[in-house]
Amino acid sequence: MPISRSGRDVLFGTTVPARQMEKFLAQKKICSFTQFRAEFYDLSRGLFWSSFIRLTSTGKVVKDGDSITYTGDPNLMRGQRAEMAWKAMHILKSFNNADIVKLSGIPMTYVKHLTALWTKAGYLSRIGRQKDGRHWTYTYRMISESPICPRSYRGMKNE
Repeated sequence: MPISRSGRDVLFGTTVPARQMEKFLAQKKICSFTQFRAEFYDLSRGLFWSSFIRLTSTGKVVKDGDSITYTGDPNLMRGQRAEMAWKAMHILKSFNNADIVKLSGIPMTYVKHLTALWTKAGYLSRIGRQKDGRHWTYTYRMISESPICPRSYRGMKNE
């Protein structure tokens, strides 16, 4: 039985239809397009299709006839990489960006972005730096003892 829009907001933890669709398909793995459309019955035709096209254009969903298959990695949904980095930082307590990349497998550019963001927000502090050729390598320390990852700011790319 299809769930109402407010029920999906609570169930999936987001009000964004494309993210709800992705989380739904991540749980199902494969379903028919008819069933999928029925689950999101209350979305307008335009909103449904724009959200669905967003998922197919990023390669997370493949439509073959009436069959829809989820091909994305459910462990790397929006916010998951930040959570993985936060957990790695919590384990190490004192670290540099390369340590986080090794422990979590997240790309270096994203780890640099997160450490800069969280340092500015006051969750981390720089405790040292070392010259690596032309670049500086900073060592950070956790200030926040919270095991919960800080919320991302609007506009932060966290995909």
